[in-house]
Amino acid sequence: MSLRARLTLTILAVMLATIMLGGVIVVWNGRRQVHTELAAALIVAKSSVLNAYRLARDQHDQSAVLIQSVAAFDGSRNIRATLLDHGHHQLAVSVPRLPAYPAPAWLVALLRPALHSIVVPFVGDTGLGREIVLEPVGLNETSEVWANISDDGVFICIFVLLSLVLIRRTVDWIMAPIIFLANGIADLRQGRRSILRAQSGPRELHAVISEFNFLVADLTAHEKQTRALEDQLARLQDEERADLSRDLHDEIGPLLFLAKIDLSALASHAAIQQDNEMSRTIAVITDSISCVQQHLRDILIRLRQHRELEFGLERAVEALMARWQESYPRKRFTLDIEGDLALVNYEASETAYRIVKEALNNSMRHAQARTVMVSLVVVADEAIEVMVSDDGVGSAIVEPPGFGIEGMQARARASGGTFTAASLPDRPGWVVRASLPLTAVHQTTLASAS
Repeated sequence: MSLRARLTLTILAVMLATIMLGGVIVVWNGRRQVHTELAAALIVAKSSVLNAYRLARDQHDQSAVLIQSVAAFDGSRNIRATLLDHGHHQLAVSVPRLPAYPAPAWLVALLRPALHSIVVPFVGDTGLGREIVLEPVGLNETSEVWANISDDGVFICIFVLLSLVLIRRTVDWIMAPIIFLANGIADLRQGRRSILRAQSGPRELHAVISEFNFLVADLTAHEKQTRALEDQLARLQDEERADLSRDLHDEIGPLLFLAKIDLSALASHAAIQQDNEMSRTIAVITDSISCVQQHLRDILIRLRQHRELEFGLERAVEALMARWQESYPRKRFTLDIEGDLALVNYEASETAYRIVKEALNNSMRHAQARTVMVSLVVVADEAIEVMVSDDGVGSAIVEPPGFGIEGMQARARASGGTFTAASLPDRPGWVVRASLPLTAVHQTTLASAS
């Protein structure tokens, strides 16, 4: 269950419990009110009947006086009076006033007090007994309680609705920074470093977002430092491999070659040829040197394989795209080359290769592209145009620019070129463009060579 739903249900449960408790109190007070009113009405009605009895004893027609006494209760709110003869036959009954808006039957039954009818006997001159029965009628008092409950219920419903609206707005106000922070963490997990700016919410959550921004800043600094160290380490490794390859080729190779020549000369000596055992030994040593030379060539090949631009920019980019194609066989990678890449000097080739490498990495990691196109174009022997485009979600990485984009831009500017990266305007996708000039020294060399 979400935090929003949990908070809303908890507050709603507290409100319902409070309303139920208030309802119990209202019913208890209403029952006490009805009991008090009806009990007082019975006392007053009994006193009125006794007064009527005293008057009736002095009258000649006592029955008419008693009937008038009962009729006096017509329209009474709380009492119904009934005149009975000595045989308990009904002689007269009053008609109480009925409420204009009666309460429901369940409330009448709930508020009915524990009061009994009062029987007031009368013995006239004839000696025949008569009696007036006073019965409590609580319909009017119950209707008043029901009217109060209805009015209170309207206010309670309005209060609950307003409270729910305010609770929802408050919960949304509290949850907005949390959702904002969750999106920032999701971006961080996917490699996008986004500085969050809290616009609303509690001050305590602003502090959490501030700490998150510090974390993003620290990760940004560490990633920049890591990338710089990786580049430096890669250059050092290339240099060490190149030095080791050169030393093996220039130092060990000639020594093995001279040793093999000396053994051949020694084997052709007349005295050695007459000694079969010595000849076999020389042949075994010669074969061993040949094996060492073969292993040395294999070592040199492995060392040179790590030098990405050893065989030119085209071969390096093809090998890079082949590795991505092997990792993602369902995706489509295309390479378009125009012009002679042999005219591109090493510095421009390295910058172009690094841009293509980082752009492919971004397309696979962030853009979720299905098709990636790489274009290398040599323009008028003056510059190389590099373009990497895909059909991924380019708009997802427009803002803010990542470290890969910053690194590519820095490389292009360091070589005197230009760099742009943006979403495609007419279709989904992302395109990286760089224009890298050829150095003036290299252009002069090309002119003199031609």
